[in-house]
Amino acid sequence: MRNCLNSRLSRSRNNLLIRLYFLLALTIYIAICVNYVSRLSGRTVISSDDRFSLTCEVSGSIQEGETLSEALILSGLPYKDAFEIVSALSNLLDMRSLRPGDRFFARFSHNGKVKEFRYERHPWNGFNVKRVGDTYIARRDSVPLGKCLRFLKGEVKNTLWESMINQKIPPVLVAKLSDVFSYDIDFLTETRNGQKFKVLYEEYLYKNKPVRIGNIVAAEYITENRAFWAFYYEDPSGKKGYYNSNGQALKRTLLRSPLNYSRISSYFSHRRLHPIFKVYRPHLGVDLAAPEGTPVVAAGSGKVIFAGWKKGFGNYIEISHNRGKIVTCYGHLSRFARGIKRGKRVNQGQVIGFVGHTGYATGPHLDYRIRINGKNVNPLKYVAPPGPPIPRKYRDDFATKTRLAKMLFDEVI
Repeated sequence: MRNCLNSRLSRSRNNLLIRLYFLLALTIYIAICVNYVSRLSGRTVISSDDRFSLTCEVSGSIQEGETLSEALILSGLPYKDAFEIVSALSNLLDMRSLRPGDRFFARFSHNGKVKEFRYERHPWNGFNVKRVGDTYIARRDSVPLGKCLRFLKGEVKNTLWESMINQKIPPVLVAKLSDVFSYDIDFLTETRNGQKFKVLYEEYLYKNKPVRIGNIVAAEYITENRAFWAFYYEDPSGKKGYYNSNGQALKRTLLRSPLNYSRISSYFSHRRLHPIFKVYRPHLGVDLAAPEGTPVVAAGSGKVIFAGWKKGFGNYIEISHNRGKIVTCYGHLSRFARGIKRGKRVNQGQVIGFVGHTGYATGPHLDYRIRINGKNVNPLKYVAPPGPPIPRKYRDDFATKTRLAKMLFDEVI
């Protein structure tokens, strides 16, 4: 009887172990499935259209660092189909322009072949790929957006950015307005409570819902001393930009500042007490304090004539503008942007380096200097020459459009 009892206990333990092993295997299987599904950027839906055909649809999105081929293969598309679809799309879509979050949809026929494919950045802007025989053919599929004009106005309290964001104004529009007036107004240091702004801008619509901000058509910024106007104009030759009421270009040879700084830690002076050596010496630039790693941009388009280590300046860049008549200098950089070296041509606003405190520096900042015909000038007082004005043959057209913009301002105020 004891042997019988032991036999039953043994069988019970074996059954329990079998169940535990089964549960463990099931758990591992589920974990593997969940992990695989999590790698898929979309979902797979299978639907039966009728008794004789079965259609499978796969949807997904581009993840950070992924190519389209990788995303398609991870979503279950056969290697051959994935590469043929990408090849067909390459004729219309620059694969370097893909962004995380861009979506794609694939539909399989009953024989397992990809029948149709769609890639889209937005619901109104996409590309369709269709299988014709053994070939994939791609075409652009875009829906024209509606466009309307919007007007807004406001008053500065603390900063322009804070004032506009508090009015629920889209950040992209705040940035556009700052850029338009950036050559005349330093919004980091020159904004004051009570200053006013008015903006007439384009808004694009999809199914009657706003989806994108277009150009600022006209804008006015009123300070204590004067009113600044900006008008967007594209002439019949295709040249476009922002101009004041007299047709003078707002864009200048140099930006007011090559970075977004938090404060000026040292001003232009011919006799300044050096913070490290404790002796008086000239400081022929301005020190713009900013966090380590803040991007520094080229103040104007030109050619890099020096990029390297320069004694007390540490990592240092010089850029020549206007055939060498103007030279801008950037010191104490933590590092240079990729590709920045002597002889490199750069565009205005292009990142050339990052704020640091290399060389003789007590903290992270940019030592920014300007030389005009070999002589240092105060960057805070220097007014760079403007770009070319509206050509004389287009002045009447510009004046007509300017009057129309001002009339629109008057109607909504």
